[in-house]
Amino acid sequence: MQPGPFIELLFIPTPGIPVEARRRFERGPMHMMCLRAGDGCDVQDLDVPLDDPALLVTVRAPLMYKGFTYQVFGTYEAPESPPEAPRFYLLGPGSVPQGAQYPLLVPISLIAWRRRVYHEQCALYLESRWSPTKGETRDIRGLVNDMRLDSVKRIHHGLKLLEEYKGPGRPSGSKKISEAEFRQRYPGEYRQLLEVYESEPRRYEVAEALGLDPGTFSDYLKEYNLSFPPF
Repeated sequence: MQPGPFIELLFIPTPGIPVEARRRFERGPMHMMCLRAGDGCDVQDLDVPLDDPALLVTVRAPLMYKGFTYQVFGTYEAPESPPEAPRFYLLGPGSVPQGAQYPLLVPISLIAWRRRVYHEQCALYLESRWSPTKGETRDIRGLVNDMRLDSVKRIHHGLKLLEEYKGPGRPSGSKKISEAEFRQRYPGEYRQLLEVYESEPRRYEVAEALGLDPGTFSDYLKEYNLSFPPF
């Protein structure tokens, strides 16, 4: 099993990692809670086996994003786990090879059923949910308690964390979506940001909403002969 993108977020440091390499894994405190999948966490509608052991992992200041908190609810991967399910990995010290000074890093693979991004200065949070029947859905939660435009803009910056740390599948910088999907989603994502911001969104903001890096987004526009803005 090869570690995926989540190692940078959920990495458990060991003394054997060089200081310069540790910068890739910088984050604030991390907390893990072991629980039963059916014990709260609002995942009953996701077809999660309710008796499976689960983890609720909370990371503050992921990749030194000050003010942000990343939370993921997951169950341990099993042979029958859907191959398309998003995964994340916890890396921690394993056994110490003969003659080595420090232990190997051992990845533990989990299925990411629910992911959230919070910000300490607003009541809103981003939520990504995955189920075998519905796939991935995203939403901004908490609008009933906080409809301030500043709050929406602030939490929207957390989209990058959802995109970069979603487990295997669309690596950053690649051509991640089909032409048909891009043509379908691009105008809608732009319109949604326009309504939220009450002003024209920038290219990088639309790219983030689509799960693309700005370079790939620009390549798509050129390759598919599309304009910015789309209307």
